Amino acid sequence: MQRRVLATSLVDLHKDHNERAAWAHIKPVMQEMMQNSVQKIDTLHVLSDGPVTQYRNRANCFLLSSVPYTWGLKQITWNYSERAHGKGAPDGVGGAVKRMADNHVHGGKDLQNPKDLYEFLINREVENIRFKWIDESDINVFNEMLPPSVPKVPGLLKTHQILYFCPGEIYYRDLSCFCQYPEMCECFKPTKMRMDDSSNANSDHLQPDSIQETYAESPSTDVEKNEEYTVGKFVIVSYDNKLFVGQITKLLLDNIEINCMVQHGKRNVFKWPNKPDCIFYHREQIASVISEPEPNQRAAQLTKYDWLLFNEI
Repeated sequence: MQRRVLATSLVDLHKDHNERAAWAHIKPVMQEMMQNSVQKIDTLHVLSDGPVTQYRNRANCFLLSSVPYTWGLKQITWNYSERAHGKGAPDGVGGAVKRMADNHVHGGKDLQNPKDLYEFLINREVENIRFKWIDESDINVFNEMLPPSVPKVPGLLKTHQILYFCPGEIYYRDLSCFCQYPEMCECFKPTKMRMDDSSNANSDHLQPDSIQETYAESPSTDVEKNEEYTVGKFVIVSYDNKLFVGQITKLLLDNIEINCMVQHGKRNVFKWPNKPDCIFYHREQIASVISEPEPNQRAAQLTKYDWLLFNEI
């Protein structure tokens, strides 16, 4: 059977590239492949980096445990690469698209919004790259799939492989392994968890006689961090084993000055202090970049997703 490599570049208006947007982008690619393939496709392998704001979070685990069944897939593995590894191919596709857009603008033409960019791209003949438009309604489909409460997945920040074989259920482990593919091997102690049970506090292991320690999720340097820190961006920062929401005010090599907000108890309510609380933090202390908090009366609150992230880290 001849093997082909096809790249797909997806364009959308949505600014939050979270796990729901990721599934909305995967869907049209999988639909086209399943429709055009001579052989039946029932397996999907995903390789991505692991930022907690996009792929390595419990919301993505829930979608991974439910979405494949609706597509007719029987098996999925989601594999996370180490930081700064394994992004050459998608970065190359993005770079090619950006160069085409730059050359178009340098020629005196305008691209004022993502829709203009998409219309420009589909009218060009680009070898081995296909272009698709993702509408906000496509993302809302996956927003509606998430229940109000999603169970926490212990040790997810150290996980590098999640496996799906049955609706509502996942296995996950520290390292990826395919030594007995298509069967799941017992290497690195896979942990089984039901994602459709919000009261699920414990996890069953693949081997009943091997007890695996489940470690609590906490701020760690193992978290995949967004390296695009710029002045004005809002972040979640860890200090003295506590999490704070703040805004970047200054960059100095690996040290970043952040003006932190004050949280009202344990609620999703944040206020600016009377006097700016600007402190330099090391880059490793930043857990994640988030959206700007939304005004709420005299205070502000995190978006639904950022609040979920704040409680998960």
